[in-house]
Amino acid sequence: MIAAARDTSITALVREYLSSINGSDDYDEAWEAERRLMEKGLPMRVGEVTWTRTDTHER
Repeated sequence: MIAAARDTSITALVREYLSSINGSDDYDEAWEAERRLMEKGLPMRVGEVTWTRTDTHER
């Protein structure tokens, strides 16, 4: 409802909030860098996989 009242998106509200608590545009810069990577068709950066499927199902 807040997004509609402000004629904006929820994503824009979250971005605005994160920028306000961070005090800078670091979030916007990081998002733009990731967006450019996705546009190039490069995978998102993730850490090394150190587990197996079996490990995740052990109890």
